[in-house]
Amino acid sequence: MRCNQCDFEGPDGMKFCGNCGQGLQQNCQSCGFENPAGFKFCGQCAQSLEATKNLSGVSKVSELKPELSKAEEASADTELFFGNHEAERRQITVLFCDIVGSSAISEKLDPEDFREVLRDYRESCNTVIKKYDGYIAQFLGDGVLCYFGYPHAHEDDAHRAVAAALELLTNIQLLCKKVEQNRGVSLSVRIGAHTGLVVVGEVGGGDKRTVALGATPNLAARIQDQARPDSVVISAATQRLISSAFECEDMGVFDLKGFSAPVRLHQPIRAYPNPHKLADELCLDSLPLVGRDQELKLLIGLLNEANEERGQVALVSGEPGMGKSRLINAAKSGIDSTHYFLLECWGRAYYQNSYMHPIIELLRREMYIEGAQSERQKLRRIEKVLSVFGLPLGDSIPLIADLLNVDLSGSKYSSLRLAPPQNKQKTFQALESLIIAMSGQRTVVIVVEDLHWIDPSSLEFLNLIIQRASATRILLMLSYRNEFTPAWGNQSGITHLMLTRLNQQDTFTLINKIAGDKPLPKELLKQIAEKTDGTPYFIEETTRMVLESDLVIENNDRYELRRPLSSLSIPSTLRDSLMAKIDRLGPAKELAQLSSALG
Repeated sequence: MRCNQCDFEGPDGMKFCGNCGQGLQQNCQSCGFENPAGFKFCGQCAQSLEATKNLSGVSKVSELKPELSKAEEASADTELFFGNHEAERRQITVLFCDIVGSSAISEKLDPEDFREVLRDYRESCNTVIKKYDGYIAQFLGDGVLCYFGYPHAHEDDAHRAVAAALELLTNIQLLCKKVEQNRGVSLSVRIGAHTGLVVVGEVGGGDKRTVALGATPNLAARIQDQARPDSVVISAATQRLISSAFECEDMGVFDLKGFSAPVRLHQPIRAYPNPHKLADELCLDSLPLVGRDQELKLLIGLLNEANEERGQVALVSGEPGMGKSRLINAAKSGIDSTHYFLLECWGRAYYQNSYMHPIIELLRREMYIEGAQSERQKLRRIEKVLSVFGLPLGDSIPLIADLLNVDLSGSKYSSLRLAPPQNKQKTFQALESLIIAMSGQRTVVIVVEDLHWIDPSSLEFLNLIIQRASATRILLMLSYRNEFTPAWGNQSGITHLMLTRLNQQDTFTLINKIAGDKPLPKELLKQIAEKTDGTPYFIEETTRMVLESDLVIENNDRYELRRPLSSLSIPSTLRDSLMAKIDRLGPAKELAQLSSALG
């Protein structure tokens, strides 16, 4: 243990400093409270105390071993901070959450009651963070430090972090009501998040905690300081990654302590029900579809077939970034609400095991069912939709209401109380009848994207619709990645479209379109094409990064290099996706990282 008086480092378990005789205090790992020597439990939060070594007194490795060379010093420095475990450089989203005014709450409550409140709060945080596959790095008293993107990266880690933050607010508000009723105190939280590069791994010196080093965690902590009670605040870097999925309010520019440059902050308000809503509103998909003319022509032909009561199924597959969504959006451009019903839903990685989640989201959106409505209002919405299409209300409403978690108490309807398998079968039949009835009035276009993330029950329901589609006015456009294997094989009425990489000419065309048809220097054009390897999404993001950087200057009719061209960096929008691929390599991951370092 280290003495706070003279900084002398003594053996663990000592009660007094061996150098100056000062009583040794123990800092609680949970809340940071300094406890007198001999305490077994924290006097502030009642947590068990565990003594840990404090490495903060060591400023340089060279002070420990002056004879080290610079290379040895760097190696030893890594070992000091990360022991013998591998440290990784990666992009993550760091999320901080803490209780507002916890000290005042602890004064009002008995220590045991305060411990109960902290326990419930932590359990709520733990449940939500794990749901979105985040990593809880540390509980700091009433604070929670989380990483999204470590130890396993996902291509949507920033999305997961913001979704988790908003759900945390909802859960904590429910917990607050319980605390107010039982304890008589108010509870609220502040949440901050920032996305950036870190070096992450285990701390050395006997400390097994995993920490992320760099400016990113520090900036996330400062951002959290700007959050009002019961709100989430994120950096502009994070907002850029989640802007198509979440509605955000621009808070302006802030000077944050310890950072030289001002930082623009945003407050996420809610998730868009349609993930592509903002992109459509801002015309981000206004670029012409390049290299997909045949596929687009084929989808339009299938739509015409469906209009003639020859229902069709289009399976659009390809690697991430190949433009599956862009192709489907282009095919949808000719679909108007006068002649068609357009039903869209999406698979999400963190809802893969949630029963019928995309179908439930679709029904809630199309029936205008919102959480703030009363149960009676929700029930009226369901009645109205089913009545329009002539479905028997007495048979269908209990099933649909149960699926949407709408309470029938006090209504003229009663739950059917069926066994789960029978209830599922009857629900599928009711939904199938609804879609068939809709196709009797107009052509129904059903778009389901990211089948590789769809739960098994939703896939089972889609299978029923596919079997019935051939004799109806229904077109299904389903997209998925190559790792997903559809169960429908080569049935009649099913068309497979596999999207491949763009050739060099199409790549150059797309780059020029993104640049507003102003030519880029040939050497830059070739390097973008080489680095992106024909993947449309990579081409778009890398080209935009170059145009927004100081690498080029825009003249009247062309772009020119401002400085000699070196290797292009990876845009932040692609780092999560690439890291997710690397994490999936298993034993080959280390070889890929070594190859990257060697170039």
